[in-house]
Amino acid sequence: MFRVKAVAEMFDVHPATIYRAIRAGELDALKVGGSIRIPASSVEVYREACAQAAYREFVTGSGDPAALDGAGQGRDVTEWRWEHGPLNEAQADGRACVVCGTDFMRTQVAHYPVGCSNSGSQVFACRSHPAGQVRADLTAVTR
Repeated sequence: MFRVKAVAEMFDVHPATIYRAIRAGELDALKVGGSIRIPASSVEVYREACAQAAYREFVTGSGDPAALDGAGQGRDVTEWRWEHGPLNEAQADGRACVVCGTDFMRTQVAHYPVGCSNSGSQVFACRSHPAGQVRADLTAVTR
């Protein structure tokens, strides 16, 4: 059994990412007393699901892993500016879309990583926002 923080460290993501996966039903968890525990078998199933999603997007699909993995790298996204102004705390912490502000903790909206904040949190955009446009906006404001 693993704690959420331990699973987040295994995947090198923010704990909010793991909580979102649990809430979305992508990662099985147990409530033990007042704590969340994740069985090792669930971690392996989740890892395999992530691998299959990557295969579909990057091998059989037209996704570019370098573009997703490198977006925002080395940049402080709390300095990003969008048409709606600077990122709020939830956006910079990876809990909300950096474009429209949709709260990922309250909704089950498909989203993808677009970079990392200065705290090391991954930040995300809703899948409804074209990746190329999000990256173009990011590039335009960080030059």
